[in-house]
Amino acid sequence: MPRDNSLQNKAHANAIGSSERLLKSIQGSPELLLALAPSGYNEQRLSIGMKLFATAQTKFAARQEAMAVATAAIATRKKAYDVAKTEFVSYRTAVQVNYKTAERANLGASGRVATDGDKFITNARSAYSTALTSPYLEKLSEFGFTKERLTAALANLETLTNENSTADNATSKAQNATEARDVAVEALNTWVMQLRKIAKDALQKHPDLLSLFKA
Repeated sequence: MPRDNSLQNKAHANAIGSSERLLKSIQGSPELLLALAPSGYNEQRLSIGMKLFATAQTKFAARQEAMAVATAAIATRKKAYDVAKTEFVSYRTAVQVNYKTAERANLGASGRVATDGDKFITNARSAYSTALTSPYLEKLSEFGFTKERLTAALANLETLTNENSTADNATSKAQNATEARDVAVEALNTWVMQLRKIAKDALQKHPDLLSLFKA
């Protein structure tokens, strides 16, 4: 079953927030500190928990930022692809009304437009390059595909190539940031779970303090 990223993100945010409240609740209560100290949870050990919280919070924020960058890069890539594809479809129409069989194939206008991104760029680039040669250029210019327009279409493909790289890199960074967040939150959750178990046992005889312990 695919992981629901939004639900997981919410769960991590809740875990980080509840851990912070718990630790600050203990640190702000001399009675709790005194009761938990014999079980090993003195201020020094609690500071370890706060460091784990700070790391989880930092990694969470970094992941959010990386995801925003990746989302923007993917949207920009889609716009570049749409521009390039729309122009290529128009180009193919101009070719198809003027050429048949082998010449149409040489000009990249036979069959279907490739759905694979890299293949699309390769095919379109080859098609435009061929169209820039004589006698194809002279004929296609009569139908709007002049040297300037074909050169601009090649430039659009270069832009799309760059946007592909940018989006791929941003996506990879977002994945790495997600993994780093997950590791940090897991470490925090493990530490807090141990604290809760020890505290619950240590405070059995202090129900008033147990109520202060926001577990």
